[in-house]
Amino acid sequence: MNPASIFEYDQYGHPRTAHTVKVLEEPDDVIAKLVIDTGDNQVEILNIDRDQWGVWLTIGGHTIAQEDGTRSFLDALIKSLQYVRETYEWKCPDSTEIACIPVSDSDESA
Repeated sequence: MNPASIFEYDQYGHPRTAHTVKVLEEPDDVIAKLVIDTGDNQVEILNIDRDQWGVWLTIGGHTIAQEDGTRSFLDALIKSLQYVRETYEWKCPDSTEIACIPVSDSDESA
């Protein structure tokens, strides 16, 4: 899988190791994954697939079928994570985007 986007973050006890959150994409299969890479391990957080009706999001073995035009699960997740960040993180600077490769528009008609 090819990285479409990579963000670095800091982890206590490992200040010189680059830890990242990656969006990995396989254009031929229209599949993407959200992965945490600690250098020692890669943990899949979210698997993404798409068909003609919408997107299929799998987290921890549970699949959410998100039809196009319906309220967004990803938006709800992002808003929840933003709430957690604002409530529980203090004085933490933003992550650093170290790579971003534009996703091809050729598969949007699927």
